[in-house]
Amino acid sequence: ETGTNYSGGIALQNNERLFGEGHTGAANLSGVLPFTMAPNSNTLPNINGLRPVIINPAGDGIQLASGNNVRGLNLGNCSDFAIDDNGTLGTLTISEVNINTTGGGFRAANGGALAVTLGPLTTTGGTNGIHLASTSGSFTAGAVSITNPSSTGIMMQSASNTLTLGATTVSKSGAGTGVSLASSSGNVTFTSLGITTSNGSALIGTEHTGSISITNNTGSLSATAGAAIDLTRTTGNTTIDLKFNTVTTGNTPAYGIRLDNVGGTGLTINGATNLGMAVGSTNGILMENVSAGTYNIS
Repeated sequence: ETGTNYSGGIALQNNERLFGEGHTGAANLSGVLPFTMAPNSNTLPNINGLRPVIINPAGDGIQLASGNNVRGLNLGNCSDFAIDDNGTLGTLTISEVNINTTGGGFRAANGGALAVTLGPLTTTGGTNGIHLASTSGSFTAGAVSITNPSSTGIMMQSASNTLTLGATTVSKSGAGTGVSLASSSGNVTFTSLGITTSNGSALIGTEHTGSISITNNTGSLSATAGAAIDLTRTTGNTTIDLKFNTVTTGNTPAYGIRLDNVGGTGLTINGATNLGMAVGSTNGILMENVSAGTYNIS
């Protein structure tokens, strides 16, 4: 446990706990440990204080192992990910942690059972803002802002965990996708979702069987050289409840909006929809095998 800022990154061992002074729940550290201190033990450091900040100009902020518990600290600027895996995670528990970094945000690309609750997550570089692959459990974050990742802003691959994010914005100046949900079964919820891409699609769901919901319509989609929305499945129907303010595409080569094998509440675009298609493109809007819902596209 520490209340001191730390530069250089921390590599955890299996089943290790990393608690910062911002851990709440007791007067000092002894009140939150998973065992009882022996009589006449030294007094452990106080908690309920300021969260220390971990930075690493030469790598990850925290490199996870298996069975870790992280609480009561924040992650600052890291050249790689603020929190990164190093193989399968086992059961990972994180709470009372914020991320604000010039690198990537959170990556668990090798499986694990997540019980992750983050506060705000802000990234201004790195590979991904959030990358989850073969994970289960739950991943929750507050407001999410992802700017100029070199790859996909938010990527969920073959994952069964729920993904619950607050007001979310993704902005990409290079090639690539804003949000990609691929072959995953976990339910995904955004408070709002705004995506801007300069050379790729905004929101893609390929064989995603979990639901996709957006609570309010304050976010907008703007995609250049890609689709604004492209949700497809071979069989079955993905339950959707999508709400946006405006949707815009430019020089889109195939579909501006494609919904194939979806159902649920549907899609509402409150403001203008302006689909600029490339020469020879197939469809501005393609809807196939839609089982239910209302689709208001203005």
